[in-house]
Amino acid sequence: MLYLIFLAFSFTLLLISWLTKSKWPYYLFFALLVLIPGLRGDVGQDTFSYGTYFSSIHGIDSVVILLAQLEPVLTFLMYVVKKITGSYTVFLLLVSFIQGVLIWNISRKIEHKYLFLALYCSLFLIEYHFNVIRASLGILLFTNALLYAKVRVRLSALLVLLALLTHISAAIFIPVWLFRVKMKPLTFALTCSIIAVFFFVIWFVIGDMLLHKLEFYGLTKVPNVEFPLLSTVLIFIIFLGVAFLSKVTYTFLASVAIFSIALFLSATFDIMYRIFFISFFLVLVLAFERSSFSIKKVKFKPIIISLLVVNLWFSVGNLNYVLNEPYLRNSEDKVRQDFTFVPYELWYKSEYR
Repeated sequence: MLYLIFLAFSFTLLLISWLTKSKWPYYLFFALLVLIPGLRGDVGQDTFSYGTYFSSIHGIDSVVILLAQLEPVLTFLMYVVKKITGSYTVFLLLVSFIQGVLIWNISRKIEHKYLFLALYCSLFLIEYHFNVIRASLGILLFTNALLYAKVRVRLSALLVLLALLTHISAAIFIPVWLFRVKMKPLTFALTCSIIAVFFFVIWFVIGDMLLHKLEFYGLTKVPNVEFPLLSTVLIFIIFLGVAFLSKVTYTFLASVAIFSIALFLSATFDIMYRIFFISFFLVLVLAFERSSFSIKKVKFKPIIISLLVVNLWFSVGNLNYVLNEPYLRNSEDKVRQDFTFVPYELWYKSEYR
């Protein structure tokens, strides 16, 4: 129930800010965006997982051991917070604050920020802020890198590096960044070489861990590929919108292609749902980056209508899962049942801190 109230209140704040041009509803929205996930109790499966990692940190030795399971950025944040405060709640609040800053920066650099933020709340908020913490931080950092790729190349490259060191899934979107970035041919060739060396080193250092993850998610086996009719329809709707665009960038096409491939394969590989989920976020940002519609003039580009339809479908499915998660996890252990999205509770009611 709290999620529905929060969604309604968030939409109201964004609508007031859009209609009145007032800043206080906009800032209040972001304050809630940070505080509600940051001050959560036993909510979200990753809240339990990262709580276990956080508890295991006692010194540098334990950090080195943890690096065999997690990427460096979140491990470093855990270590710093553990040494200074010892509070897991402070860690969650810090992560939520970083997410809020990254989303705020994205919203101020795109044309249709209010609609983008409304869609963000309807679809991405619960997963990004209560679950899939590393992947969400990674895609938020990468998206910021894309927005700086044409004007501040060094900052953009640094953000890409941070995204990769936050979650390796950001590597999938490297072609999107290469299409976007403005470089001289020699600099571009050098950059590609550095990226290749970086991935070679990563594979040399943590290749066994990555291979274990691929095996865990069933990505090393030859599966029985299923034909997902619904996913195909949603992909067709997206490409129908793309077909009506007078000008399409390689950056946008690459992000749509990654989303479409991941969505199609999600019927065969369960883990692909995370890839199409984060890539759809990238597609939305790129679509809303430039003026694409006008409510006052009742003028919409077909791609916006396509994205709204797909977002609505995903949002309904996501909300249905959140509300029914306690029943879906009845067969699992008690700990997993305690960390469902509903009911929402604050940190001081946690049974595991």
